[in-house]
Amino acid sequence: MNAQNSDYIKMVEAAIKAPSGHNSQPWFFQLEDSAINILPNMEEILPIVDKSNRELFISLGAATENLCIEASVLGYDSNVEIDETNKKIVVHLNRGNSIIADSLHKSIESRQTNRKLYNNKTVSDDIILNLNNLPLTDDINRYIISKNDSMFNILKSYIEKGNEVQMSDKAFKDELLNCMRFNNTEVKKNPTGLTYKTMGAPAMPSFVSKLIIKSYLKPNKQNKGDLKKIESSSHLVLFTTKNNTLREWVDLGRHLQRFLLTTTQQNIANAYMNQPCEIDELALEIQKNVGQIKGEYPTLLLRIGYAEPTPFSPRKKVNDVIIE
Repeated sequence: MNAQNSDYIKMVEAAIKAPSGHNSQPWFFQLEDSAINILPNMEEILPIVDKSNRELFISLGAATENLCIEASVLGYDSNVEIDETNKKIVVHLNRGNSIIADSLHKSIESRQTNRKLYNNKTVSDDIILNLNNLPLTDDINRYIISKNDSMFNILKSYIEKGNEVQMSDKAFKDELLNCMRFNNTEVKKNPTGLTYKTMGAPAMPSFVSKLIIKSYLKPNKQNKGDLKKIESSSHLVLFTTKNNTLREWVDLGRHLQRFLLTTTQQNIANAYMNQPCEIDELALEIQKNVGQIKGEYPTLLLRIGYAEPTPFSPRKKVNDVIIE
């Protein structure tokens, strides 16, 4: 392996530490002489929760940003091309003598989705101001919403509505269960999905765990747990797009990853509360009825706050995501 290939492998190693829906890791990487192509792995789609593959391409955008950050550390300039026709991302790479290493690279290893209850501590106004100052492209907006903002309670109510829809949908619950790994044997067999450790559950035989989990996958129980998690958090964060297109999804993924890495630097935890964005009818209601977002499309919703670290989600081996 020559030095350039070794560098490209390191970039892919950083890329696959990005978040993805249900830890599906829906990506392939194709190495070329002066570029890395990032492509969707259609075997890892989530056709119920992510009907349009929006969250898939947000994940690919987050992986792209990690790759570009790692490229800067290795002395490469990166230029991202979004090929909407072929549904792929091309990261063009060129060595440079004056490339500045992106300081966010230090957070790639430690970033995680933390589904725990948080400790009720409020993120300071100074930190929120800095987060609000993170740059965005014209097609993306970001709203960091405190509990004092009326929008907080509005979005909370839509999360409840989202749970009522999803937890009454057998196909949704079946897909979710299929993404869960209930013991070490299952994790070793398939390193995608939601592991028992990240869910805060003990390792048990699959048939036992499924019976227990099914008893909790009900609207009332899901809402009871989620409302506690929301109230233990500091803020909600809503990302919107103008036209809800593939290009915007990739752009959003890149902005999201920089936001997550920046919060990681500040020891701020995050977890997704994306239910109302995943249900078209609710997303359109929010777009129409929540004046603050000015008709933009609600695309991604998460909560932030402070919590003890949680176990990390496993990752596929690099060789399993690189294709010829």
